[in-house]
Amino acid sequence: PQAMAAVSLEELIEKDTASERHIPAAVFIERVEEFIGQRKATDVLTALQELYQKYQLMQASMGQQKGALLGKLPDIVSCLSIVNHQIRQRDNNAPDQDVRFQLADQVYAKAKVPPGNAVCLWLGANVMLEYTLDEAKTLLEKNEKNANLSLASLEEDMAFLRDQITTHYREFFFFFSSTILHLANLFLHNLIQKKTHKSHRKNTNTSSRACSRWTHTQKRR
Repeated sequence: PQAMAAVSLEELIEKDTASERHIPAAVFIERVEEFIGQRKATDVLTALQELYQKYQLMQASMGQQKGALLGKLPDIVSCLSIVNHQIRQRDNNAPDQDVRFQLADQVYAKAKVPPGNAVCLWLGANVMLEYTLDEAKTLLEKNEKNANLSLASLEEDMAFLRDQITTHYREFFFFFSSTILHLANLFLHNLIQKKTHKSHRKNTNTSSRACSRWTHTQKRR
C-alpha cells in the first residue's frame, strides 16, 4: 500500500505573509476533511500542536524583550533628565550643588558638586565611560529613541503573533471538534452495527430453538 504523506509545517503557514521579524502567518483550515485527506488525524493534530508551541515560544521571547526594554527606559529617561539639569547648571554658571550619593545599601553621603562639563555613564557589563554633557545628552536621546522604536515594533509583532495564535487556536479547536465528531459518529455506527448483529443472532437463535421444540413435539405425536 502507498505510504501516507506526512504533515509538514509548510502546509500550516502562508509562505508569502510574514511580519518584519519573519513570523509566519497561520493558514486557516476551512475544510478539515479535505485537509486531512488520507492522512491520520493524529498526525495533523501533532503538526498543529507543534506550530502552536513554536508560536508560544516566540511570544515568550518577545515578552522577555519587552520587559527588558520597559526596565531600561525609565533609567534612560532619568539619566537624560539629570544630564539636562547639569547642562542648565553649566550654562547658567550655577553655584555648587548639595547632593546625596549612595555609598552602600541604605547608606548615603552628602557632597558639593561644582558645575562641570563631564559625566560618566554605565554602558553595561561593568563598563563606564566618561562623556561630555553634550555627548551624553546625544547618546541618551538616541538610546531613548531606539528603545521606543524597538518597543513599538515589538508591540506590533506581538499583536501580529497574537492574531496567529488566535487563528491557530481556532482552527485547532475546529479541527479537534470535527475529529471528535467523526470519532463519535464512528463509535455510534459501530455500536449500532454490534446491536444489529447481536439482535440478528438472538432472533436466529430464538427461531432455531422454536423450530427444534416444534420438531420435537411433532416427533412425540
